[in-house]
Amino acid sequence: MERDDKRTDTEYKRVEDPSGRDGWLRLAANRTASADLQDTLAEVYDELITVEPPLAEEHRASAEKYRRYTTSTRDYTELALKRAGEL
Repeated sequence: MERDDKRTDTEYKRVEDPSGRDGWLRLAANRTASADLQDTLAEVYDELITVEPPLAEEHRASAEKYRRYTTSTRDYTELALKRAGEL
C-alpha cells in the first residue's frame, strides 16, 4: 500500500505521549530503525533509475518521497530523544 506524506489521526494516536523516559527512548529507537529503512528504500529507487530508464521519473519521485520520510522521521527521533533527556 502506497502512503502519502500525511499522517492519519490513527497513526498519531498510536504514538501518543509514551510514559516515562524508557518509552521515549524506545520510540526513538523505533523511529531510527524506520528512518534507516526509508533511507534504504530511497537508495533502491535511486538504483532503479538507471536499471529501468523508462520508469526513471517514477523511481526518482519515489526516491525523493522516501528521502522526505527519512528527514521527517529523523526530526521526530530528535524530538523524542530531547523529551527523554528532559525526564
